[in-house]
Amino acid sequence: MAQEVGAFADTRVGPGLFTAYAILASGHQPAEAEKLLNEEIVWLATQPIGDAELDKVKTQLLTSELKQRQTAQGIAFALGQASLIDGNVEHVNDDLVALQKVSADDVHRVLRKYVTGAKKVTIDYLPQAKAAPAAAKGDAKRAAPTVFVWPSLRPSCSLRAAPRRPSSRPRRRRRGRHRS
Repeated sequence: MAQEVGAFADTRVGPGLFTAYAILASGHQPAEAEKLLNEEIVWLATQPIGDAELDKVKTQLLTSELKQRQTAQGIAFALGQASLIDGNVEHVNDDLVALQKVSADDVHRVLRKYVTGAKKVTIDYLPQAKAAPAAAKGDAKRAAPTVFVWPSLRPSCSLRAAPRRPSSRPRRRRRGRHRS
């Protein structure tokens, strides 16, 4: 059904964004993927999380953070992230301890409050050949050349593609070494 499925959370001091997506295999419709993604998210919010599974995820996250913080760049990234996400660089000293205290109840509470009970927006990227008939039928509101926001899940704000302004300066390509 899908070539790729994933999810990520953009967390900040203020409102964040949880995104779940699927890149469909040929012959499958976006509605199928949306239904399955919604079912999986509800399942995650309602099914018990085993202690071994929770410990495994916490260990993976903790190991990743500790490994990253072994370099100057990793430490700088952690400080910047603490400043941006938590609003206080001092939280860089507390975040790993807080991660270790997360319980299965915490995971369920957050999923129910911020994910399953939240407003959602569905955006389907379609090839031009498939997008044109849907727009002609009036089934979708055109937001960009191949992006549609379906009326059944309208966001509280509208999505619009801004026209690209031609620049008076020629674009320069940056060349140089990438340091890691």
